[in-house]
Amino acid sequence: MVLGSVVVYGHPEERTAAQRRAFERALFGHTDRSKNGRYAYERAGYLTGKPHVVVRRAVLLVPLDEGDALAAFVRARGAWAWVRRVELSAAEARRLYPLPR
Repeated sequence: MVLGSVVVYGHPEERTAAQRRAFERALFGHTDRSKNGRYAYERAGYLTGKPHVVVRRAVLLVPLDEGDALAAFVRARGAWAWVRRVELSAAEARRLYPLPR
């Protein structure tokens, strides 16, 4: 039995679309373009390089030890977060806990 954390987050109703987009960029990262798209720069987010599974919008599966840290990141940016331990399927476990090469 392999355990992971499910993190569900959301925004207060008074948040504007620009504030929500800035939050998503801080969480997932984004591609910044300049000179009419000629140059592209990858901007890292909190989850860049960390194993995670996006189940649905605002629902993430992360390794067990990462759940509370992710919730703290989300709450520090003015959103609410809900964290629970879950049992992972075999496919989810392979994505969250890859074998060392």
